[in-house]
Amino acid sequence: MVNILYFCKSNLKFYFFYIMLKIKHLIVLIAAFAICASINGQSAFVYSLPKTVLKIDITVEKTVETPGEFYQYAQRYLGVNKVITAKKTTFSIVSIAAAAQAEPNPEQTYSLNGLANKNLAISVDEKGILTGLNNFIKKEINEETPLLQNPSENQQTSDLLPLTEEYMMASSTAKMAEGAAKQIYQIREGRMSLLSGDVNNFPQGNAMGELLSRMDKEEQHLIELFTGKKTTTYQTKTIYFNPEQTFVNQVLFRLSNINGVVAADDLSGAPVSINFSAESKSQVANTNKSAVVLYYVLPVKGKITINDAQNQYFTGEFTFPQFGTVLPLSEKMLTKNTKRVLIDNQTGRLLGIE
Repeated sequence: MVNILYFCKSNLKFYFFYIMLKIKHLIVLIAAFAICASINGQSAFVYSLPKTVLKIDITVEKTVETPGEFYQYAQRYLGVNKVITAKKTTFSIVSIAAAAQAEPNPEQTYSLNGLANKNLAISVDEKGILTGLNNFIKKEINEETPLLQNPSENQQTSDLLPLTEEYMMASSTAKMAEGAAKQIYQIREGRMSLLSGDVNNFPQGNAMGELLSRMDKEEQHLIELFTGKKTTTYQTKTIYFNPEQTFVNQVLFRLSNINGVVAADDLSGAPVSINFSAESKSQVANTNKSAVVLYYVLPVKGKITINDAQNQYFTGEFTFPQFGTVLPLSEKMLTKNTKRVLIDNQTGRLLGIE
């Protein structure tokens, strides 16, 4: 009898546990279906309002000064005192340009609460930024411009010298410098003879100009052996700046004579600062969030200047939606005849309702 009772009690516990487990599974399934139905019924789509990020292009001039092999003999053979005696690299800012670029604002990202008019669908661009309702826009394809390679700065000057064998085989630098100087004077005498017509075989037509041009280049190469050579190239670096508040004299980047444009925290360069000021945002009364269909923005204007201790390189005004006022578009503004809602994906501004 005891065994029978024990068996019954054990089975009852088992069946009770089994029933409770089934009920739990059923509750989970009902909850999942409820969530899916809720999402489908409300057409919950996520969209972002834009924020303005500044794309700043900095063009710098890089100048490399290289001393000539015979700079110590420039005064003796050419009578020249102004020569480069040590290798030196300098960078200087040529120009700074800034342009506005719209990016999704994570702090102004929302889900669509629902539409009274079922013929309207939410529209976003390729970045997920709101463009309105039924306002589908074509994707823009930005073709990247290939970077231009700077000319080589390691060209060996000695490869360009038309020295005679006598001087190329000389054992002393002074002797080679003497040969280079004599070659310079020979080129100058030959040029004078051509210009005065004191030659037996006078070149005809374009040959005269080509000959003079070649003589000029050879002379310049020889002179650089004494005075040194300057090589100038240009580089453009792009940085992106995301203003989050107004500020004065915030370091944007630094300019180094070793590496050119470097980061703001790299103390090897001189600072270049940015200043930013924006208009005050509008004050708008609170609205009933349950009636909101979409949010849009009343953006504000902001001014930036970029300068260092001596020069101002850029000043300009841009529209900044992240500092503007976010407004609701309510269901009352939509009717059965509404075909499209237009919102500017660059500024978040409501353009119109068709």
